[in-house]
Amino acid sequence: MKFSWCVFLFLNFSCLTSQDESFCTPLFIEILSDEIIQEIPKKDLKKIKVYDLISEKDWLTRNEINLNEFRIINNQDLIPIIDFIKKERQTKLNLYRLERIITEYTFNKIQNKHLCLKDIIEKQISLSVKRNAEITNRIEQDSIDGIYIPKDLKDAIKELKNRIRPNDLPKVIEFSKSEFDVYTQFFSRLGNIRNSWGLWGKSRLSVFFENRGIVHPEDISGIVLTSLYRSLQNIPVGLEEQVQYYLKDRLKNNPPSKLEFPLYVNNVVWYESIGYPEDSKEKEWAEIHFFQSLDQKINWIYNYQCGWKQISKKQLRESRKLYDFELKQWIDRLN
Repeated sequence: MKFSWCVFLFLNFSCLTSQDESFCTPLFIEILSDEIIQEIPKKDLKKIKVYDLISEKDWLTRNEINLNEFRIINNQDLIPIIDFIKKERQTKLNLYRLERIITEYTFNKIQNKHLCLKDIIEKQISLSVKRNAEITNRIEQDSIDGIYIPKDLKDAIKELKNRIRPNDLPKVIEFSKSEFDVYTQFFSRLGNIRNSWGLWGKSRLSVFFENRGIVHPEDISGIVLTSLYRSLQNIPVGLEEQVQYYLKDRLKNNPPSKLEFPLYVNNVVWYESIGYPEDSKEKEWAEIHFFQSLDQKINWIYNYQCGWKQISKKQLRESRKLYDFELKQWIDRLN
């Protein structure tokens, strides 16, 4: 079934994209936008018809319509756009911008404007290039908004040690790790490093960690604070060991992005993740990620060990009756 579906996509892709060499109104986007429009309620169609979303700020602050709530934009819907961008501009766009291209085309069609798809793509590429230039400039700065940004982990530990009040230092050194975590979160200036050091918006410190595979600000701050605690205890920081821990944790617990969906997984969105212990001592945990169609008729799960599995409503109901420690056996039975 998976093979035949992939063959179907391969045979039809050239047909869908070759209808318009200028890539203004290729057949795939005409079909897709019509399918989306058919699913949009009348009240939302009326709202879209009077939308005047000119600037990027308008799109971010005034648009209340998410097309995925009416007709899910699938990975396979994005492939013609991804391939066009790769071929013509040798670049990539993130999921938000790819879906935004389809949204803009659909909105303009509803408003009878019929803008060229290629022009909409070029606009998003330009915005992406501008944003990347801003990020490049930002990560080269040693301070942001007047706050010094450490260049690496060693520098971060040094900065945080300077933030500990001298009178608190003897007490902090005696803390257990759990006591230290409470102290950093509630009773010191150590817990706000995600915001003050620009980890959400990129900085030279976030790039230091991204080069090691750690991209989430919470993981970065976790490593920094654990390293500070270990440094205060005069024990090795163990950066590589911490990096591997967080990489493994993300592998086990992060739901896949839509761009990571296999082509045979369609018309579903993530709606829930449930954790379960992988061993009897409950030291290692992982998650099962549940995906469902808008009408709740199609159900898929994803787990880092078993991959993607389509499940029936009966199997879904069965999973709801299980305790967390029974879920691993349930997954094993699916295999």
